[in-house]
Amino acid sequence: MLNRTEPYVPEGGAYLPDREPFIVPVEPERTAEYEEDYGADEPEGEHPDHMRWRRALRPGPGQ
Repeated sequence: MLNRTEPYVPEGGAYLPDREPFIVPVEPERTAEYEEDYGADEPEGEHPDHMRWRRALRPGPGQ
């Protein structure tokens, strides 16, 4: 169990952001080919799985 009176320092030493810059992931560029293929695997007229719940909900009072 950790001794709560001493700060925890990993074996490799404390993380120093000056020495190890955070790498931000970059989204690849979208090409015309990507735009044409986007949603090609979805059947037309159907909602994707992550949106199916929206069809079942009906607006109630105050919505």
